[in-house]
Amino acid sequence: MIATMRTRNVISAVGAAALSVVLLGACGDGDDDAGDNDKDDSTSASASGDDGAASPDPNVGSGAKIAVAAMDTAAADVKGGKVLDLDRDDDSGGQQWETTVAEGTKAEYELRVSADGTKVESNNKDNDLDEDLAQLADAKLSAQDAAKRAAKDHPGDVTGVDFDVPDGGGDPTWQVTLNDNGSATEYTLDADSGKTLNSEADD
Repeated sequence: MIATMRTRNVISAVGAAALSVVLLGACGDGDDDAGDNDKDDSTSASASGDDGAASPDPNVGSGAKIAVAAMDTAAADVKGGKVLDLDRDDDSGGQQWETTVAEGTKAEYELRVSADGTKVESNNKDNDLDEDLAQLADAKLSAQDAAKRAAKDHPGDVTGVDFDVPDGGGDPTWQVTLNDNGSATEYTLDADSGKTLNSEADD
């Protein structure tokens, strides 16, 4: 009788222990699943951009790098191309570059280049030739070199470059716009020496 009771007690204890293991295992599985789900949700939200954050401007922090890349890309699309000007394209919300490239003094083209400066989106011949093409052809400093020189000497990212010949003659210059934390400044550089001649806030 005593042996039988002891046997029953042992069996009951073993059963209770087994049941505890099963229950703990089930709880553990549930916690792991919840953790996995939380991780997956976080990754998905980050990858899809569900937080509503806008894609960062690729030009921020680039100095002259992306602007120069855009000009190189555009110039390579025109035989003997030489950049006359560069600006962010307002029609694309600033997500493209707009540039004018001269083919010597006989033709010029309006091109749009991707925001990262690597791809020509469009190329159209402009029938109205700029009157400064001869001076551009003679300028020692290219638009790309002007942008690099300005970014080296002054803070900010290059967002615009423009070749300019003063009314009534005079030495040609490059107008290079740099944006430094939302504050834009236009620097005037000698088109031959690259020396900064002037600077002013660009509204």
